[in-house]
Amino acid sequence: MIGKKVGRLTIKAVAGKDKWYDTLYFCDCDCGTKKHIVKSGHLKRGDIISCGCAKKTHGDSHSKLYNIFVNILYSCKRNGYLLEWLTYKDFKSWAMSIDYKDGKRLKFINDKYVYTSKNCYFEDDKYIVTINGITKSIMEWSKIYKNNYYTIKQRIKRGWNKEKAIITIPNKKNKNIKKKA
Repeated sequence: MIGKKVGRLTIKAVAGKDKWYDTLYFCDCDCGTKKHIVKSGHLKRGDIISCGCAKKTHGDSHSKLYNIFVNILYSCKRNGYLLEWLTYKDFKSWAMSIDYKDGKRLKFINDKYVYTSKNCYFEDDKYIVTINGITKSIMEWSKIYKNNYYTIKQRIKRGWNKEKAIITIPNKKNKNIKKKA
């Protein structure tokens, strides 16, 4: 593994083993940090890709767009898909150039799962709903209105108005009536 690059880290030398006999490596980060020690398992899985500087650079860690980017990274690592955007900064720049807004989800033009600007676009997420000026997912609305998420989802699939599908509480008086054979 020495000489291999994982994210922003370059593996320089073996640092030893931990108490579970997992190999530890000295890594240099692209930001200039030297001798950062990382477990081999973290490097192999891609759990750690920097000395920590990657987490400090964008401030979007809890945003929907960053979550989409992280899911793309895991998908590419797991399945060997092609990825055009190597950093969140590049991905965000592309997304903003095509007018990304929260409440949209990433879609493919063709089903080859190639994550490039020519094969991806953002589409309105049909499960994002605005009620009284507040935008939330139907999962969040289901918790607020104490309504079953799957009931709401089925109603929307059947063509119900999204707001009505969320606000309408199911009629429970017939719930326990058994069907006659």
